[in-house]
Amino acid sequence: MATELLAGVQRLDLTAGDGLTLASYEQISEPAGVDGKPWHMRLIWRADDAIAHDWSISVRPLLGGQPLSRPEGGIIQVDQLNPVHGAYPTSRWQPGEVVGDDYFLPLQPGQKADGLQVVIYRQLPNGAFQNLAVFDVLLR
Repeated sequence: MATELLAGVQRLDLTAGDGLTLASYEQISEPAGVDGKPWHMRLIWRADDAIAHDWSISVRPLLGGQPLSRPEGGIIQVDQLNPVHGAYPTSRWQPGEVVGDDYFLPLQPGQKADGLQVVIYRQLPNGAFQNLAVFDVLLR
């Protein structure tokens, strides 16, 4: 179990609630659509306490505080039912644990981003959604 942040990440320490904190991020590739390659971002989460629910994550690239659009309509976003590509539900995380979670955002050629919107949510039994937190993160 990892409990330390790696060097080179941008520290955030944004508390979402339910024991979950968005500790930092790391840009693996540049935030621009080039050669059909997605923008690779890593979010680093920390369990500050026992987490009662399984939270899903939606990551959306921003430019000037606005979500970027797809050519066919709608916004660009990548949703994961559970972090770590669905493999590691948040309710299994141990207090103090640090978890890296990669996202590949499909920017169009020439599109650039200067931030991310991160939505932490879960679907309720009646089909509605509950947001735990929404963070707009400007890249540094």
